[in-house]
Parts: sequence; C-alpha cells; structure tokens
Amino acid sequence: MKIFSANREPILLFIVTLLFYVIQIPSTTTNADALTFSIRSLNQYPIIDYAYLESTTLISNSALPNYHLGHTLIMWLFYKIIPNIFDSVLIISGMVSSVSAAFAVLLTYLIWLKLGFHNRISLIAAVLFALLPSFWEKALLGEIHSLQMLFILLYVYTFLNKKYIYSTAAFLAANLITPLSGLAFGLAYLGGFSKKLFYRSIIIGLVSLLLYTLIFYMIGSDFSIILNETVSHKGNRGLTYRIGILIFFTILNFNVFTPQIISGIKRFYSLKPNLLYVLMIATIPQLLLLFTSSSFFIEKGSFQIPLFWALTLPVGIAISNMNLKSKRFIISSILFVVAAAVLWFYPHWEMSKSYCEAGAWLKQNKYQNYSIIGPWTVSIPIISERNGNDICVLNKYYYDFPSPSDIELIKTGKEKLVISDYNKTYLRKELSNLGIPGLTLNKYDPTNTIKIGKVEKIYKNKFVTLYLWVK
Repeated sequence: MKIFSANREPILLFIVTLLFYVIQIPSTTTNADALTFSIRSLNQYPIIDYAYLESTTLISNSALPNYHLGHTLIMWLFYKIIPNIFDSVLIISGMVSSVSAAFAVLLTYLIWLKLGFHNRISLIAAVLFALLPSFWEKALLGEIHSLQMLFILLYVYTFLNKKYIYSTAAFLAANLITPLSGLAFGLAYLGGFSKKLFYRSIIIGLVSLLLYTLIFYMIGSDFSIILNETVSHKGNRGLTYRIGILIFFTILNFNVFTPQIISGIKRFYSLKPNLLYVLMIATIPQLLLLFTSSSFFIEKGSFQIPLFWALTLPVGIAISNMNLKSKRFIISSILFVVAAAVLWFYPHWEMSKSYCEAGAWLKQNKYQNYSIIGPWTVSIPIISERNGNDICVLNKYYYDFPSPSDIELIKTGKEKLVISDYNKTYLRKELSNLGIPGLTLNKYDPTNTIKIGKVEKIYKNKFVTLYLWVK
C-alpha cells in the first residue's frame, strides 16, 4: 500500500491508459500491416528472413529483410506464452501494442518530471500523447510503433538516470524493432550536454551498432537491400507534398489544440530555453527524413510519432495554463476526442470494413482458390478474410504488384486472377485535380489497360473494386 500511495499518479496513469486502449481492441478491424506482423509470429518458429512478404509473392523485387526483427521475436514469444484458446491475431497482437503504449505514456510522464517540469504539465503532456490519433491508433493494432516508442523512451529515461547499460540495451532493442529508432539518438541530451555525456552516448551508439550488425550477420540477412530502397523508391512526392503532409497530420493530430503549439513553444522558451533548443535539434532527423528520404520511409508511424511526441510538451505547457474546470477546456477536450474519432478512426474503420466485405464476397461466390494481384494494403486483408490468417495463404494466393499490366499478369503464370484496386475518396480525387506533384493519381482501369485475355469487373464497394482476369 505504501508503494501505491507513493506512486499513485504514475500507477493510475498506466492502468487507466491501458484499460482505455484494451477495451477498444475488439473494435479494430483488418489492417494489412498488423496482419502480416501478427501472422509472421503465429508460426512454430518466428519468420526472421523477410519483413513483409516472401519473394514468391513478388513479381519484380526481392523480399526485404526483416528489419522489424525485435518486434517479430517479442510477438512470437507472446503468442507462445498465451493459451491456444486466445490465439486471435488482432486481439492478442493488439494487447502487445496496448501494453507497450501504456508504458510509453508512463515513461513520457516520468521523463518530463525528471527534466524539472511540475506534475501538472508532465501529466497533461503524457495524457495528450496517449490521445494523439497517430499514436492512439497504433496502440490498438499489432504494429511496430508502440513497441518502438516504448524502447526509445526507455533509452531516454535510463540515460537521464545514468543507467548506461540499460540505456544501451533499450537503444539496441528500439533499433531491432525498426532502424528508424536511431533517429532518436539525440533525445539522450535532453538532460543537458557535456563532453562526458557525449562520449558515453557515443559508446552506447557504437556498441548498439556493433551488436545490431552482429545479429543481422548471424541470421544471414542482407541488410544492404534496405539502404537501396531509400534511393530507388522515392516516387514523385515533391517538397510541396511533403510540407502539406506535415501540416495536415499535425492538424489532424492536435485538431482543436493546434493553436496551442505556438503559444506553448513561447511559454516553453520562457521556462527552459536550453531544453527547447535540445528538443528541437534532437527531432531534426525526423524532419530531414520527411523532406529528403524516400516514400518508403515516411509512413505515418515511424517518423510522425517521435516528432508529435515532442510537440505534446509545449502543447501540454499551454494547456496547463488553462483552467481545467472551465467550460472552454471541457468543450475543447470533448471536441478533441470527437474530432479524432470522426477524422481519423471512422475513415480507417470504414476502409477496413470494405476490405473485409470484399473478402467475404469472394468466399461466398466461390473465389477461394483464385490468386489475387494488386496493392498489398488492400489485397492482404481481403485474402485474410477470404482464406484465413495464415502466412502460407498469402504466399500461395497473393502477387504484390499494384496496377498490373499485361507483363505482370503473364509473369504470374496463372490462367485466371482477381485484380484488386482501391477506390479513392471524393476529396482525394479533387486534390489530384490540383496538379500538385505527389498528389496526382494514376487512374487505373484494367478493363482498358489489359490487352491480353478478358477482364471484367466483378465487385465494387466504397473502397474496393475487384476484377476477374482470364487469360
């Protein structure tokens, strides 16, 4: 009881956050990333060779190595520990993410306390981080991002507490979950910068890099393929597009509290200017990744979440200056949660529901044995709904190639194929008409594109269109 009373607030923060996430897990629907990460861990042995799909599913590229190795092993161990009766892909993998996310929120609170912010600011910033849509969503799905943030923040917290061996282990684990965690290296200096701390952090980085390289060498993985992706997968996403994406997701995450970013930064500067500078410099790598790297590496979670985590502090500082019992704050908080649900979760739910309906339709209409070709974000949930959550099913029935032409269809060696495509929303189509680089859509219609054989549309709902191709 004494331990609880002495640590009541952090314990309650963890418990309430965990329950908040866990009760939502059953409502989550099919997600391609979550499925591939989860079913990789359902096997007798964890699949450590490739990141997403085997080379048998690919038409033009070799399979990427498993650069989410740490996530795969932790998920696999979790599945081995639980009784088989609870062997449900989304719920169990979601539990791993929810527990990780709740601990990440707790560490956020402890880090800001350690850095000298009073309890009110630290608590508000931690709660705000828990409710950021980009992090909130990942806390419900069996993806890498919650686990990644947990070990990044554990690395920061242990470094601030001068537990350098634990800090090395946490930094290594974070990078084994995703190498993008290395961009968070500078967060170790939040407690101050000195020559002594610099040398210690460099030792941590070098030891982690050595162990990281050794581990991938031992499993025989060619990690250089990942480096090639940064060069070969840039697409047409120009500077205008990237700035727009940053602004769009910032507003989407903070919605009604977006104005507090500027006022919070000003107040942050008056309180702890040196810490503000360090936090800004430490998050520069995230912005550089957004503006200079390939589309392969600018997905929602890995670059956004650490960046928005940093922004929750100034916003939390601004909110702490408000009267938390006032109508203004209460209404703003309600609108914040409602906006997150309407603008973020509902569209994702509708999209996932459409994928499930398409898979169920294929099953009802005797298309179980037809291979599917198309974008993996659409095809994987469709196949999983049609044939079950099994990595072998994907290897047998899926070809990863969006908007295939005659050449790709012939390469599959199949006489009949289902072609999947996702329908763009009205807003997305209107944005495409603006002619901004990176926003232009390639209109794909296989009934006009495919010249070999016969193509007919067999199914369409709000987000999915399916075609049948017969050679």
